[in-house]
Amino acid sequence: MRAVTGEEYKVRNESGWRRVMLYGSALRHLVKGKLWRVVTWPYPKEFLQGVFDGGVGVGMCVKRRPEFRVMVKLTNSDLDVLDFARRLLTNLGIECSWPPQRKDRRGDVVSICGRECVLKRDCWELWMRKRESVERFAALINFRIERKRRVLEDAIRILREHESSRERVSAWLRLYEKRSGRWAPRHPRPPPLGALA
Repeated sequence: MRAVTGEEYKVRNESGWRRVMLYGSALRHLVKGKLWRVVTWPYPKEFLQGVFDGGVGVGMCVKRRPEFRVMVKLTNSDLDVLDFARRLLTNLGIECSWPPQRKDRRGDVVSICGRECVLKRDCWELWMRKRESVERFAALINFRIERKRRVLEDAIRILREHESSRERVSAWLRLYEKRSGRWAPRHPRPPPLGALA
């Protein structure tokens, strides 16, 4: 942001999250004026990484039946952003759900960064459910946030290494457990050696 706007920003650490407040910045004008569309065409990967890093991430369906499904999802209150992301993904050969599904309604109370907030707009979700699309997303775009990237890469590795859902569920539960509604690593692990190819 400093490189784009020439302004200095204070970065606050809040419970493991970093927050930067923008007031009257060039980035705000890009968003409000819908100029982000022009800026993102030459940089589709970077745009998609930005919206996916900020909009939820990897969804895992792990059931005792057993069932193991990997999904990548994007949550946003701006349907234009979701439609634009869908078109960029389609251009890259990545299939996702359309129309998006409503996740939360205006007025709902949700937890964001550990704080309860009242939504000012409806929130919608876009999903990638097909294995081929999830793997293509990981290979071409992926997340810049290490935690999300590692969850996706571990899930894909498990899909590739194990044939049955029972084996996949067992392998997943050896690595992750549910904490506060989110999959968290059971044990600290060393940093990854390289990106998933």
